[in-house]
Amino acid sequence: MAEQIVLPFRLMKRNKPAKAQAGNYELVGQYYFDGVSDVVVTGVTPANPNHVMVERESDGKCWTVPAGLIRLIVGKKRRRRTA
Repeated sequence: MAEQIVLPFRLMKRNKPAKAQAGNYELVGQYYFDGVSDVVVTGVTPANPNHVMVERESDGKCWTVPAGLIRLIVGKKRRRRTA
């Protein structure tokens, strides 16, 4: 009969995406003009909380953009972290 070997691997700590999501939800509902039509931030990407989903209003095309880039375009400053 075959024996199972157990190796002493350590568990890796998982990142906590809740902090990143909480900061990016304030961008939902913001919009900007891209030269053709208005683009609206529709939500935070579930797979990567540092990205937000945007949708072009004229044709309904959706894509993801880094939240930091949207902050630069919209002109919102990121709040400083408290100590």
